[in-house]
Amino acid sequence: MVTHAFFKALLFLGSGSVIHAVDGEQDIRKMGGLKKYMKTTYLTFLIGCIAIAGIFPFSGFFSKDEILLHVFTHGNFGKVYLILGMLAALMTAYYMFRLFWVTFHGQYRGGHDKHPHESPALMTIPLVVLAILSLIGGLIGIPEIMGGNHALHHFLSPVLIRSTASQAMVHEVSHTAEWILMGVATVIALMGILMAWFYFKSYQSQKTNTGVSRFFENKWYIDEMYDGVIVKPLQSLSRWTEKIIEKSGIDGVVNGVGRLIQYSSNKLRLLQSGLVGFYLFMIVAGMILLFVIQIWFNKF
Repeated sequence: MVTHAFFKALLFLGSGSVIHAVDGEQDIRKMGGLKKYMKTTYLTFLIGCIAIAGIFPFSGFFSKDEILLHVFTHGNFGKVYLILGMLAALMTAYYMFRLFWVTFHGQYRGGHDKHPHESPALMTIPLVVLAILSLIGGLIGIPEIMGGNHALHHFLSPVLIRSTASQAMVHEVSHTAEWILMGVATVIALMGILMAWFYFKSYQSQKTNTGVSRFFENKWYIDEMYDGVIVKPLQSLSRWTEKIIEKSGIDGVVNGVGRLIQYSSNKLRLLQSGLVGFYLFMIVAGMILLFVIQIWFNKF
């Protein structure tokens, strides 16, 4: 986790530096050739890529080697875990150097309205610091087979006491087997780097129309699926609720009450005619109505 913090932070900040340099562009197919514009970012990003690929003596080598060694010696499925770890190491080296070659090498493929430039010191100084840590950070975990004493392991040993059950699952390996694991892991990482160089050393942006390429080009069609399953049904539901519930229901009741009050007030105000004879007539009519009501109730 310590070495991961160094080179992963370096790669993220390096990506931000590149995006800043090309005015917010995030499609690497529209970059290329940035090496001549961004010397500091280029060098630090290269260090981050080598570190995450796990090449000796960069920090990622020591952490990757230790992880692969532990999964190999742990439990009955150690060899299966090792193969999966090696495959992950190959893919990591491949896709990171694909990013590196496409972004920094070849010809610049951005528009003429963009003018790539190196980022200011506020961004490059942290890159340099993280690059140095990515380069030498692994020294805190040099294994005994290389003449070290794994300072980090001894520092954390008081709080990382292994349980008896866990110890029983771990099998010891010889120094020869450990050297072989280191060598194989390094060769696999170099294979990933060479594969990326072979396929992307002269990259030219172009769109492919094959089914598999289109599938990945459109990000597994996750956005389209989300739009069809979630967005469009919710939009239809919201339009229905707006039309039926809000406008015909809630607005209909509220506006209906307002119209009723307005209509009844328009009619009632006609009683205020200002004619004395009409008022006397209403008084007499009201008295007669009250007498009728009283007689009606007295009858029942």
